[in-house]
Amino acid sequence: MSLELHGIVQRGDFRRAVDLSVGAGDVVAVQGVNGSGKSTVLHTIAGLTPLVDGSLTVSDASWDVPAKGEWRTVESRACGVVFQDLRLFPHLSAMQNVAFGLRCKGVKRADAMTQAMQMLEKLHSGSLASRRPAQLSGGERQRVALARALVLQPTVLLLDEPFSAIDEDTRAELQQVVPAMVRARGIMAILVTHDDDEARAMASHSLVLEP
Repeated sequence: MSLELHGIVQRGDFRRAVDLSVGAGDVVAVQGVNGSGKSTVLHTIAGLTPLVDGSLTVSDASWDVPAKGEWRTVESRACGVVFQDLRLFPHLSAMQNVAFGLRCKGVKRADAMTQAMQMLEKLHSGSLASRRPAQLSGGERQRVALARALVLQPTVLLLDEPFSAIDEDTRAELQQVVPAMVRARGIMAILVTHDDDEARAMASHSLVLEP
């Protein structure tokens, strides 16, 4: 089982060729200077930006193959995503935010809340459950967003600098916890980071995008 992205990604006037392979249980770090296309790669995999040419396949299923007219919608891609803007619902508590995706998939409210709380606790954030995003620090909001992505048990996990606002001790802990969860669940994870130490701590290998 693997994710294979081989083609040309585009965002606005920016284009670049990308060759990326991620196996089950792996974390691959995508690194490079600002403007090198790191976030564009994540947007392409998530289905927010279509490939210009080439192919994106996950476990031999075509997600985006322009030449064949093959395209899988955002909703049908088993992706958990943590982007830099987080996109938490301001009117919901942390636990309700984490449970939201489960509820959309038809999970009963009580079960969704139980699973949400369990995931928050795994990420050492159980004490945040009843707070709304405005009551959380930047780092706490990032942990809630990470829990929301992981609770869905995604096939692919996309992380755009997920620990940038988290305190040093918690960051070091999560840099161990998240890869362990990825390995245990056979997730294919792509981590965008500017931090070489973080890449070494979390990733099995790195893809460096040149300017």
